Amino acid sequence: MMNKGSSKTFWGIIKQYNIVIPPIQRDYVQGRPSREVAEVRDVLLSDIKKAVDSSNILNLNFVYGKTVDTLFLPLDGQQRLTTLFLLHWFALLCKDEKSEESINDAIDVLRGFSYQARSTSRDFFERITTASMFLDIRAAWKNSEGRISDCIGDASWFHPNWRYDPTIRSALVVLDRMEVVFFECDDLWEKLTNDDDCPIRFEWLDVEHIGNEDDLYIKMNARGKILSPYENFKAELEGASLGVLDYREHVEFFSSLDQRWLDFFWRLGTPKNYDGKMCSFLVWTFWNRWSSLNAYGNKDTGYADGVRNLQSRTLNLVAKDFDTGLKNASTLTQKTFDYIKYTLDYASSENANPEIVDIISRASQAQRNPDYSERIMLQVVQSYLYQVKGHFDEESWSEWYRVANNLVRFAGRYQGFNTLGRYSGAVKCIVGMECFIGDLLAKLADEDNVVSGFIPDEQILEERLKAVLINKSEKWRDAIISGEKIEYFEGKIGFLLNYSGINTMEDARNATDENLERFVSYLNLISSIFGPSDLIVDGDLLRRALLTKGNYSMPKKKLSYYIVQNDRDVDWRAYFRMFDSSHRKANSYFKLLLDDIEKRGCDIEEAMNGIIADYVWDGCRDDAWAKYFIDEPLLFREIGANFQFRTSRLYSKGWVCWMPVGTNTVASGFNKELFTALTAIELRRLGWHTEWKPRLKGMQAGIQYDVSFDGKEYSIGISDDFSDKLLCVYERNSQGDYIKVFDSNDYEPVVQFINNAVA
Repeated sequence: MMNKGSSKTFWGIIKQYNIVIPPIQRDYVQGRPSREVAEVRDVLLSDIKKAVDSSNILNLNFVYGKTVDTLFLPLDGQQRLTTLFLLHWFALLCKDEKSEESINDAIDVLRGFSYQARSTSRDFFERITTASMFLDIRAAWKNSEGRISDCIGDASWFHPNWRYDPTIRSALVVLDRMEVVFFECDDLWEKLTNDDDCPIRFEWLDVEHIGNEDDLYIKMNARGKILSPYENFKAELEGASLGVLDYREHVEFFSSLDQRWLDFFWRLGTPKNYDGKMCSFLVWTFWNRWSSLNAYGNKDTGYADGVRNLQSRTLNLVAKDFDTGLKNASTLTQKTFDYIKYTLDYASSENANPEIVDIISRASQAQRNPDYSERIMLQVVQSYLYQVKGHFDEESWSEWYRVANNLVRFAGRYQGFNTLGRYSGAVKCIVGMECFIGDLLAKLADEDNVVSGFIPDEQILEERLKAVLINKSEKWRDAIISGEKIEYFEGKIGFLLNYSGINTMEDARNATDENLERFVSYLNLISSIFGPSDLIVDGDLLRRALLTKGNYSMPKKKLSYYIVQNDRDVDWRAYFRMFDSSHRKANSYFKLLLDDIEKRGCDIEEAMNGIIADYVWDGCRDDAWAKYFIDEPLLFREIGANFQFRTSRLYSKGWVCWMPVGTNTVASGFNKELFTALTAIELRRLGWHTEWKPRLKGMQAGIQYDVSFDGKEYSIGISDDFSDKLLCVYERNSQGDYIKVFDSNDYEPVVQFINNAVA
């Protein structure tokens, strides 16, 4: 019986047991002709060569299996076992031995290795470990300049159809590669078969020590598949980590990787993708580590090719995508392995915080187009667990998560991670704040502590202001936490601080109970206006009431917007940003509206209706069209789905307010016009049938509305001549032609003219 965790050599194993690769196992794939497989194969053979030459121990990690009498059935480690079998077979081929008897004895031991995955594979391994056939191959190879694969393929017993067996094809490729790597390796056979001194070793585990056999078969084997990305990455990581971890750490780390940690991802995923999640977790851990160490200072530096599919890369291939490779950027450090260890040790424990487990699961999705915010949240988790050395504390985690999540969500919304430079800056900021954990708010409140990296950076100041205030009292803490719970704002409530008179760190330090009372008052009002995803009051009513305080429209390219629900640049969240003077001015109008609502002391919508009714137009305002949006409740239904408009001058007639139809955002598309729309609204109230008909695209002169009533037919539109009147009325005569019969610079005379024509 195998001992749990005992160190073995391949020669020691095969002398004790017949190694049988069972039918459920996959084909041997380390000779397959893909770039990734070639990388893994070459690194493995190179590492073995170095270990043999130097006699330094190379631990090839754990081999799991089931023993039945003198048989050993591997569950995991089949690929490595097959490679080492081929290496021993090749070493015997190279051995300068005159006695066929000693060769027969050695080949008889190697005959204990067999494949049951396919009948062709089984027959192939039986033939090459038959003494007479082995000696024939040996003689042919030593007496020719051909490759080993040629000598085997030319043998009379080699069936042509064997070349279609993926295991046999891979074995021949690996043997040819071994000829290149080990041809001048003196005494290879002796070094491999000296059980005490052989530097190539395994940690040997019996299945009875590691769980249910059926689960392990499913987890570790998928017959016929090439090496998975996880297997590629893990194989290289094992070799690369030898110079970082000591022997005990190395064994413990990769034992956990193959057992508890893999089981954790097994529970997160499905039998088809659990190792893909593990691979994605590892790759993005190294990617974040690389991002925190690289020298990119330019926020606009783009991502290298291939980043969006990193989870399919080996460690070496990832490094080749960047100016500074992973190893050169010192990602293979003790800290990197500690990140992994503390994170997965905690996450795989029984009482792991569900929030942390969810973040790891989301960040480990093997997506082709990654969500970079989720990848940075992985860094948030790893930085926390690293700093507390895996000793989770609910209070310190909640504070850390709250602040970091606010920073990440805000930056993610405003393209904060769409370049390598911006992503790197954010990761560096999180890593830089690791040392704040446990005393986070005090550290943020201290202006001597530099916090930078997120772009846009305005949320950093907000978090520092909130830190100062929360440290002042539990009342401030409760109020701020309540504000952050308004889901729509995603933790960004700086505008409420501004309304309360707090804009700088000095303001926060000097904040009084009066500031707190104002904050709570504004918070209560805003909570009655915004719900989880949008407004919970009449949106058109709010827009009209807000317009009484000033021109709050938000520009984007050549259009202006009265706030759109689903446009990152001109939605309510964007409106409440305070990063420049124009935003602050527009934002000030909402404060005035809240102040007015509060004074009225009634229901929110009742108060807004009262504000509109009491408003007297200020003739000094430069947004004259706003008067009509305030006065006419139906006009917002004409403006289009995006609440957008643009103004221009038409000849000498003054301003024209164009309202793009639907979601149109270009001047060349269909546009309605404010005065013709108002005319149509009023005529509908008087019983006329009105129908908007797009005669012409673009902001051009053209008929906008057809109107009809009791046999009378008119069209109204923007004047297309050089007269000084803006609106024209056209009457349809008996021949079907439209004749101009009236014009005006305002819509009300047009309504009166048409209505009187019927009377």
